[in-house]
Amino acid sequence: MVEELIQGEQFGTEIHGIEGRYSVLPPIAFSVNKDGITDPLNSVKFGPVTDPAYHFEKVQEELLNMAQTLKFEGTVQVDLVYRNGEWFIIEINPRWSGMTTTTAAMEGRNPLAIFVDSILGTDKNYSMKRNLKYALNFKMKARTQEELVRLYENPHVDYIMQLETTVTGMEKINYCEVVISTDQGKEDILNVLNELGEEFPGLVSDEVKANAGTLIQKYE
Repeated sequence: MVEELIQGEQFGTEIHGIEGRYSVLPPIAFSVNKDGITDPLNSVKFGPVTDPAYHFEKVQEELLNMAQTLKFEGTVQVDLVYRNGEWFIIEINPRWSGMTTTTAAMEGRNPLAIFVDSILGTDKNYSMKRNLKYALNFKMKARTQEELVRLYENPHVDYIMQLETTVTGMEKINYCEVVISTDQGKEDILNVLNELGEEFPGLVSDEVKANAGTLIQKYE
């Protein structure tokens, strides 16, 4: 098998729904490290990206046709690369993914509601920016149960996941993945992040702050 390395801006999206009722969400931008790849422990995801200059509507149409043809149900995660004005579909995962809590936060609903609404129907088309909030996904070191409960009480914190992973050459690492959102402007995400950092010292690393700032400044 021969593969081509396509370097460019890295994004992801999800398709939610069932045949005849699909939403193809605008993309979520991924931060990358100095080597140009997503870092499993310091990566940040921010979206939705709806800048008309990216012409994402072409990809939405293509993914909608794919979903209809293959009759997907529930959630489908798609990895994308944007390079020199062209979109590339890199990977398709027809399942609940690591992005689902982030896309659900953008939609302002519980992840399980994606499946319920798929069956019962919903008036909202989450392909549209007007039906979405800004959301940010970031990582932090594992915290105590008490701290996690306090953190979750913040109205902008949608989801917290305590995870364990193994990085090549290192021991198993425990960490948390946090999703925050706002129905205000995108700059409000940084305000929320800074407030959380002040309330919980050491919660947000300098690298996460830098990555979040870069994505929020770059993408509309």
